[in-house]
Amino acid sequence: MQPPERIAQFELIPFMDSWQDSVREAAPYLSLGMQLALCMVAFVGAGYALDLFLGTLPWLLLLGGIAGMACVIARVVYIAGQGTRKS
Repeated sequence: MQPPERIAQFELIPFMDSWQDSVREAAPYLSLGMQLALCMVAFVGAGYALDLFLGTLPWLLLLGGIAGMACVIARVVYIAGQGTRKS
């Protein structure tokens, strides 16, 4: 008779293969989401830090938010352009 953990390991192998395939297929979209989020966070964070340093709260924070949105829009347009060229 086999130990229970060994039986459980064999039952998980098909599940792990399909899960890994799903993650592999979703990786470009997860990467895009991280790029967009980090772009926005970087600009807003830089604006907030400069506001604290210069004492101009909230103006540079707002400017950082606008610049972050522009960065996100530019990135989406760039990636959308790449997708149409590959087709």
